[in-house]
Amino acid sequence: MYPITCYAGYALPIKAGRFKICGISAAVNSTAAASRITIVDNGSNTIVAENQALKTVLADLKGLANTDGVLTEMFAEPIRVRNGVTVTDGSGNTLAGRNFVYIK
Repeated sequence: MYPITCYAGYALPIKAGRFKICGISAAVNSTAAASRITIVDNGSNTIVAENQALKTVLADLKGLANTDGVLTEMFAEPIRVRNGVTVTDGSGNTLAGRNFVYIK
């Protein structure tokens, strides 16, 4: 299991192709506000805005205000991705570059 990264080694939670997702993690910018992160199976290989049509939602994590500093979920069974994965920041409250998608 390893996080998806770009060629320079920075976290880049988008990737095209078929693979298995083992888990996701995102650092929250402000714990005073609620947070939300969604991973989507689509082949656009771009970061999707919240108001765009989502093809297949794989996981949707929600964090409570004044509680969660990191949104994280490790799946009991890996989730198969058919087209590629894209991460959406539904709340605008996660730190850029601190969103990780762990794949197998």
